[in-house]
Amino acid sequence: MKMAMRAGILAGAVALGTQGCESMSKPEASPALLSMIPAQYKEAMTGYLAGLTDVSGTLAKVNNLSDALKAVPRLQPLVEKVAAAQRTLNAAPADVKGNLVKAYAGDLEKSNTGFQAQLSRVMGTESLAGTLGPLLQRVSLFK
Repeated sequence: MKMAMRAGILAGAVALGTQGCESMSKPEASPALLSMIPAQYKEAMTGYLAGLTDVSGTLAKVNNLSDALKAVPRLQPLVEKVAAAQRTLNAAPADVKGNLVKAYAGDLEKSNTGFQAQLSRVMGTESLAGTLGPLLQRVSLFK
């Protein structure tokens, strides 16, 4: 009986964990809306969101000049990833951009807000702003 109960609890925990991961990685939109977005723009959006989240996560670990100097080599490829995705997204026709914003609204809000919070924190410290500012200026948000 105890073994069956443990198995049931474990299965429930795994199911809940899996549901959370799936909802974070899939857009919120209907399949019909998603079908109107060409694959190249979906891929660009996925790259943008992942890259921006990685930039924010790296910035969250920067608390002093030493951290900032160590972060630069990690941030450079991430910023380029975001910039490349942004170029693709900016090249999308207006209707595709509108559909992207609708389809990925929650993820865009979360990623953009997280980045803006870290950017404000870093840029509010003179030594961090001087070290990371020129690199972070290359990031523009997709809205």
